[in-house]
Amino acid sequence: MLPVLLGCASCSKAGSVQGNAPTELPLPERIQVVFNHRDGARYRSPLNDQWRNGDNLEKFVITAIEQAQQEILVAVQELRLPGIADALVAAKQRGVTVQMVIENSFSQPWGDLHEADMSLHERRRVAHLKMLADRNHYGELSPTERYRGDAMQILRRHQIPWIDDREDGSKGSGLMHHKFMVIDTQRVITGSAN
Repeated sequence: MLPVLLGCASCSKAGSVQGNAPTELPLPERIQVVFNHRDGARYRSPLNDQWRNGDNLEKFVITAIEQAQQEILVAVQELRLPGIADALVAAKQRGVTVQMVIENSFSQPWGDLHEADMSLHERRRVAHLKMLADRNHYGELSPTERYRGDAMQILRRHQIPWIDDREDGSKGSGLMHHKFMVIDTQRVITGSAN
């Protein structure tokens, strides 16, 4: 038996593709793939308002919600984007059944949270969400920005039903990392969306 030597080192600079670019593989019929990081497309990120290479996943999800005719079932760890919340509300208003499951750690609208009750991680998360809601970048949220910037508050205000991962009587898993949506029992949207 020959000894095998494995060496590990940390990478200090970004990797690069050497040689020819890979050819695109054919996809099975009715499968569509989108990426938030790729050349060939650009979009403005709803999270930081910066242009970046990739597909606009928020727009992709909103378009799918707009096409729903009967039912939208959503299971996500967290919903930050008010545009998606608005699309779910509009679907409900046109008669589509909308239901959600979300992790309990993220089911409370950030406008209801009190800093004294939060961990450092939670305070940073809420500070980031408030920064996203601050559309005029004045550093202080107007009543309109508070009203329009909290995705979970939008869902609550319009009575979109949701349950969290404590519905079974437990304290919740703390591991609910789902990211999928089923539309009209015909279409599934899934991915990391991180």
